[in-house]
Amino acid sequence: MRLEHYNNKAGFSLVEVVVATAILALLATAVTGVMIYGSRIGYTVNQKQQASALAEEGLEAARNIADNNFSNLVNGTYGLVISGNQWTYSGANDTTGSFTRTTTISTVDANTKSVAVNVSWTGLFGSSSTSATSYLTNWKAATYTPWQTPVVFTSLNLAAGHDGLKLDQSGNSIYLVRSNATVNLIDVSTPSAPTLTSFFTATVSPNNLAVSGTNVFLSSSANARELEIISFATPLSPVYVGSYNAAGTDNATSIAVVGTTAYLTRVNGTNPEFNIINVSTPATPTLTGSLNLLGSANDISVSGSYAYIASSEDTQELQVVNISVPATPSLAGTLGLTGTADATAIVIYGTTVYVGRTDGSVAIISVATPATPTLLGTFTSATAINDLKVNPTGTLVFIAATLGTAEFQAIDVTIPATPTLYSSLNLSDTLYGIVYQTSPEYAFGASADNAAEFQVFSPN
Repeated sequence: MRLEHYNNKAGFSLVEVVVATAILALLATAVTGVMIYGSRIGYTVNQKQQASALAEEGLEAARNIADNNFSNLVNGTYGLVISGNQWTYSGANDTTGSFTRTTTISTVDANTKSVAVNVSWTGLFGSSSTSATSYLTNWKAATYTPWQTPVVFTSLNLAAGHDGLKLDQSGNSIYLVRSNATVNLIDVSTPSAPTLTSFFTATVSPNNLAVSGTNVFLSSSANARELEIISFATPLSPVYVGSYNAAGTDNATSIAVVGTTAYLTRVNGTNPEFNIINVSTPATPTLTGSLNLLGSANDISVSGSYAYIASSEDTQELQVVNISVPATPSLAGTLGLTGTADATAIVIYGTTVYVGRTDGSVAIISVATPATPTLLGTFTSATAINDLKVNPTGTLVFIAATLGTAEFQAIDVTIPATPTLYSSLNLSDTLYGIVYQTSPEYAFGASADNAAEFQVFSPN
C-alpha cells in the first residue's frame, strides 16, 4: 500500500523569489544613490564654504597690505603670497588645493581702491566660482579731506525726462521716486557705474518714500491711497502689495517706517496731520493712532519714542510727537523759528535735530529734552532746502537745495553755534533728495535735471 504525505505549508514560488530579489536590488541601488548624492552635495557645500573663506581671506590680506603701505595697492590682477610674515601680491593668481584665487585692484578715486577677490574651482558638478568685494581708503593720507572738494562722480539718465523727487537706500540698492509716479530700483554696488534694475509705475502720485526690507512705502497725493506699498522682493518684477486710505482728501507729504509701523504726515486740513499705521500685514495696513497738528506736516524723522516733524506752522516749525503709546500719540514739545518760512526737511542725529526751511536756513536744535527743544545755531543758504542727511560722525550735514549756485552743499556742524559751509557744488538743476553712504563714501541725489535724474557725488 502506498502512503502519501501532504505538506500544507505554502512555499515561495520561483517567480516570487525573483521579484523579491529585484525589489531588494532596486532598493539597494536607490539607497546607495541617495547616499552617494548626499555625499556629493555635502562635498560641494564644503567646497563653497572653503571658497568663501579664501575670498574673505583675500580681502583681509588686501586690508593688511593697504595698512602697511597704501601705494602697494596697484591696479591690476594678482595672486597672494606670504613673504617675510606679510601678505604681498605676486603673479596673476594663487592656488590652494583645487581652488584658484585672483585679486583685482582698481581705482575709485584718489584715496580709494576697489578690491575684488574671485575664487574658482572645478567640483563634482562642474566649474564654480565665488567672489567678494570691498573698498579701501587711504586713511593715512595727510591730504585726504573728504567732501572738501566734492564732484559729480557720475549720473544716470532715466527715461522720459521726469524729475527725480526723493530717494532711499537699502544695501546696494537705491529706490528713487519720480514725478511720473515711477519707483526706480538702481543698483549702486559699483558706484561708478549705477544701473537701473527695474521700475514700478504706481497708481498714485507719490512725493516721498521709505524703504523697509524689500518693501517700498510711498506717501501720495492720491485721495484713496495716501499710503501705497510696493514689494521689490523679486527685484526684476516689483508688485503692488497694499495701500491705506486716510480719512478725507488731505494729501500725504512724507513717510517714515520703523519695523512694522509707518508714520505718515499730511498737509493741514480737517483730518489729522500725523498718522501711525500698522503695516505688519502690508496688504491690509490699519490705523493705530493719529494726532491733529497745527500747520502742514512736511517731513518726518523718527527716533526712539519720538517723531520729529518739520511744519509750516509759523510758531511751531519743529513739532515733537510722543509715540511711546502708538494708539494715543501726543504733542510733547514745539519750537518756533525766526520768520515765516516753512520747515520742509528734517533729520535727527543723536539728540540734535536739523531743520531745513524754504528761506534756505538750516536750524540746529537740541532735543536732549524733547519737551523743550532749544535752538543751538543757524546756517543760512541761498535757496530753499529740500532734503537733509548727516554723516555718521555727526560733523557734516548734506543739503539738497533748489536751483541756484549751490544745489549740493555740505556744512560743518562741529560747533553747532557757528555752522559753516564746508563745500558746495553748482549743479544744472534743483536737487530734491539726497542720501549718504558710508562705505565706500558717496552721496546720491534725486535731481530735476532731465539728463541726470540720479546723481552720484564723490567726496573728492
